[in-house]
Amino acid sequence: KILIAELGCSHDADLTVSYLLEWEIEKYAKFVARLGLQAKQEGEIEHQLESMKAEWRDNKLHLVDWNSCRIVAVPEAQDLLAVIDKHIMTTQLLRVEEFIAP
Repeated sequence: KILIAELGCSHDADLTVSYLLEWEIEKYAKFVARLGLQAKQEGEIEHQLESMKAEWRDNKLHLVDWNSCRIVAVPEAQDLLAVIDKHIMTTQLLRVEEFIAP
């Protein structure tokens, strides 16, 4: 959609090879390269976020009885803390990415 807007196309159907040649697409080489880089970076960010969510799907917290109270048992707390630390650092790095909106 961004490329179509930049070229002044009215809709997707206008974006054909002959149309691109007619509009001298080579004039837009830097724009197209930047757009491709942006799409790649956004895809990598989405992949990182999905990977982070997937790591949490396998972690289960269990309720157990202790002194007539129900508490959450955290098996291997050190492993969970390591995942939390890793995700905090990843999130902080993502926040400074050029393609992340404030």
